[in-house]
Amino acid sequence: MKFAIIIWLILSFCGLSFAQDKVVPVAEGTAAPFTGLLVPEARFTKMLEADLAVEDLKGQLKIQQGLTVKLEQVYSARLEEAVKPVAFYQTPEFNRWVGFFLGVAVTGLAIWGGSEIVKAVR
Repeated sequence: MKFAIIIWLILSFCGLSFAQDKVVPVAEGTAAPFTGLLVPEARFTKMLEADLAVEDLKGQLKIQQGLTVKLEQVYSARLEEAVKPVAFYQTPEFNRWVGFFLGVAVTGLAIWGGSEIVKAVR
C-alpha cells in the first residue's frame, strides 16, 4: 500500500515538473530562472517516506483518540453503576440480621416443638 502511494505521489509530481516545455540547465552556484525546490532523488525519497510516516502516525493518533473516547465512555458508565446506592435489603448488614433473626426463630420453634412433644409423652 505504501509503495502504491509513493508511486502515485512521484507520478503526480512528475506531471507538475514537466508542465513547462523548455528544459533549463542549472549550474551549481547560479540562480535558477524559476521558483521551486531542487532536491536530490535520495533526499526526496526520504522526505516522501517521512511525509508518509507522518500521515500514518496521524491516522494512528485518530484511531487511538477514538478508542480513548470510547473507553472513557465505558468506564464512566461503569463508575456511575458502581456509585449507585444499593437497596437496603441487598446489603450484607441486612442479610446478617435476617439470618440472625431467622436462626433465633427456628431455634425458638425447635425448643417449643420439643417441649410440646415432651408434654404429650407425659
